[in-house]
Amino acid sequence: MKNFLITVGILLGVSALTAFTVLGIYAGVSAALAVAVYFLIKHVWDAYPYGYLITWGLTVIVMVLLGVIRKAV
Repeated sequence: MKNFLITVGILLGVSALTAFTVLGIYAGVSAALAVAVYFLIKHVWDAYPYGYLITWGLTVIVMVLLGVIRKAV
């Protein structure tokens, strides 16, 4: 399971770089944020007994922030 998560993380990192080079700065930044959020979620999920609730809360907050950033740009 751990190797699978590492593989997914590497794929997310590669896709972030690809989005940055192909689609431009905003897509690259949002993809890099997605990678960071993925690893944060993975850590929180494993570290705390109520990690899944914290994870869902963080996901909603990040999605709202990305929506606000997109409207502002």
